[in-house]
Amino acid sequence: MKRLGRPVSRKQMLDQEYGVPDDETPEFTPEQFARAVALRDRRLNQPPKKRITINLDEDIVAFFKTAGEGYQTRINEALLRHMMRVKTGSQQHPEPRDLIYQIQHNLDELLMLTERRA
Repeated sequence: MKRLGRPVSRKQMLDQEYGVPDDETPEFTPEQFARAVALRDRRLNQPPKKRITINLDEDIVAFFKTAGEGYQTRINEALLRHMMRVKTGSQQHPEPRDLIYQIQHNLDELLMLTERRA
């Protein structure tokens, strides 16, 4: 590997990579560091997702899309809540047709709430 120019100090390398503080980008004070909160990637605490293809009624997809981006996540969360209710015994494991009825009922309730807010 060929060297270009003269060697630079560690400080010069860091200044080149991260920039030098100025009036527009001042350095953090110790007080600001004390108040800082580390952000975590929420995906680290969640189980991995599996890509599947599923056919849903158009009205179900339209309902979840009305709230904007992230509708697939909201569908996943609705299914997760239902699964947890079944697993914890707060709801007996339903027959498939009963499950479909319950989901439709829940969607109807959510639709009414959404229409009231609009």
